Amino acid sequence: MHTTTQSSSSVAYSNKLGARKRRPYLLVIRDGVITTFAGQSIPGALAVRSTSYKKDGTWSHATYDILLAPGVRALAVREHFETGSLVDGIAAATSTRIVDWSSFAAALGVTVASARAWAQATRPQIVERLDKVEAEIAEVEDAVADDSATLDVSIGGYSRRDTEGGAWLRPIVIEDANGGEIARLLPEDQKYGWQQDGFRIVPTNAPIRVLSSTHTGGPRGGHRSMRVAVPAGCVART
Repeated sequence: MHTTTQSSSSVAYSNKLGARKRRPYLLVIRDGVITTFAGQSIPGALAVRSTSYKKDGTWSHATYDILLAPGVRALAVREHFETGSLVDGIAAATSTRIVDWSSFAAALGVTVASARAWAQATRPQIVERLDKVEAEIAEVEDAVADDSATLDVSIGGYSRRDTEGGAWLRPIVIEDANGGEIARLLPEDQKYGWQQDGFRIVPTNAPIRVLSSTHTGGPRGGHRSMRVAVPAGCVART
C-alpha cells in the first residue's frame, strides 16, 4: 500500500513473516530518500507511539503504532509469494511491472539514484539483477549487426497440472531452418526451474546468445520472457 500524507497520520505495521517465511519491509520515503523501518523512531520522519509483541515461535512478531510526519510516505511490502524476490514483491504491492532501474524507481516514487542507493544498502541482489537486465537491454540495442536474428520466447501461464508435471524445468530447444537442434537452454535451478534466474546453454559453443531474460511473478510461477539472438531462420521450442 502507498500512504501519502500532508498532515501527520497513523500507520499500523506488523513485522510478522508471511507464508513461506517471506520477510516484510516497511519503506519510509521522505524527500525522495528511502529508509527501511527497523523498529525505532526515525527523527523527522516517523515516531513509534507504541509497540506490542506476540510470541508465537517462528511467527513471533511486533506490531507498531506509527505516526508519520507530514509529506512522508510509507510503503509496506514483502517478498513475493511465488518467487521470494523483493523486486517482485514491490511490483505486486505497487501494481506495477518492474523490468529495469527506471521502472523500479517509478514504482517507489523516487529517482533511480535514490532507488539504487537503497537497494545497494538493503538487498545487493536487486542491484545485481537490475544491472544485469540493463546490460542485456544494451546488448539488444547493439545486437544484430550481423546476419543473426532474434527470437522472443515466453514461458509460463501453465495450468496446475503442467506446473506439477515439471513444466518450469523443460528445456528451450533452438532448431535451425531444417528442424535440426543446434542448442538447448536449461534452467540452473532444479526445483523452480525458469522461475529463477540462471541458465546454461548446451553446447556451450552454440551460435546463440541470450540478450535478455526477465521473470514476472504471478499465479503458478508467473512468466519468463527471453530474447535470444540466433542464426537466421531458427525457431524455439518450449
